Amino acid sequence: MVKKNNLYALDFGTTKFCIASLVYDRVAKSYALHTISVPAQGMKRGMLSDINLARKAIVNLIEKCESQLSVDIKKVAIGIAGSHLDSYHVTKQYPLNGIEITKSFLNKIDSDIKSHPRKNRENLHTIPIAYKLDERNWIDNPLGMSANCVTSKYLIIDADRNYLKDILMVCNHSGIEVSSLYSEPLASASVTINDDQKEIGTAIADIGGGTTDGIIFQFGKPTKLFTINIGGLMMTRDLAIGLNLPHKEAEKIKMFFGLNSSETAEIEVEDLQGNIKKINQSQVSRILHPRIYELCSLIKEQIFQFSHNMASGILLTGGGSEVKNINSVFNSNLKMNVATVQPSFDINGENSVYANKFATVLGLLNLEFKKMQRKSHTHIWNNQYFSQFVNWLKELS
Repeated sequence: MVKKNNLYALDFGTTKFCIASLVYDRVAKSYALHTISVPAQGMKRGMLSDINLARKAIVNLIEKCESQLSVDIKKVAIGIAGSHLDSYHVTKQYPLNGIEITKSFLNKIDSDIKSHPRKNRENLHTIPIAYKLDERNWIDNPLGMSANCVTSKYLIIDADRNYLKDILMVCNHSGIEVSSLYSEPLASASVTINDDQKEIGTAIADIGGGTTDGIIFQFGKPTKLFTINIGGLMMTRDLAIGLNLPHKEAEKIKMFFGLNSSETAEIEVEDLQGNIKKINQSQVSRILHPRIYELCSLIKEQIFQFSHNMASGILLTGGGSEVKNINSVFNSNLKMNVATVQPSFDINGENSVYANKFATVLGLLNLEFKKMQRKSHTHIWNNQYFSQFVNWLKELS
């Protein structure tokens, strides 16, 4: 029997800090999902830039959540983003001497891969991709088979170790404990991409406020993670500078016009001098299109070597994907199928769809929920990582 605990996930976004919660009602015997946000502080391009400002915003968010939900938040799962995130493949051989491959043997391989992080780096995810038995073809699951030698291929997603310490310190000083750390692209993918899309090849690009974080899937497995330092906030700033507008007004016209080429309406806004001016679609397009084209070009560089095995194309999510007609502009520029996708979450046996801007935080909550459901998660995850977190917190205290 899986214990029904309340779960909380925290997204350190560039424009907003957001908590997603699953609160269990023991009378109704069901979960309720909530998302609560406050404006972000102390963040730049998906990473901490001012610890004290970030801590104040987190304390504000925690107090807001506890007041609205009548809960006491002690532990949260955290998303990790930013240009320090990286992914790479590791291939290692293990002798077996012709005996049967057991779960214990595979666990030893898994532990060995996890125990050798790169210098000044910390592994967030070690994902088995394939196994090769002697000189046979690569397979997904060698359990129960025999071989003299097993070659394993893993995808490693790692992060700057000192940055993780900073994240832990912010949370610790805000009165909360970190239960898990997940890379945000993998989290977003968990609530936006289905198994069929992963199998035929796809990429998710989560356009956040400060960065666009993506991950590519081929043959059902993740193969590469990428981060691009362009997000919705940069688009808004372009409009603010180009049209002499306050940030709030620039955001309004970005969402009103988007990238529609046929919009003929005008909208009245107040410029930086307090004057009322009319803005039309052509003025917005002239500024917004070059930034979107730049983002397309940078994504194209990331996916180029994999594009021949991406039959499902590219999926866009995150708050930046809510700009009108952005998928059509991507489609014409990349010459492949591009669609926007909303995150979905299966709760109490019902699948519900949420706004694009919540893809990351809902993905974090989804990974934490699945971890709770796995009977073996104590062996696979907590023993290795939780002890490290405790040591880091002691080291920082």
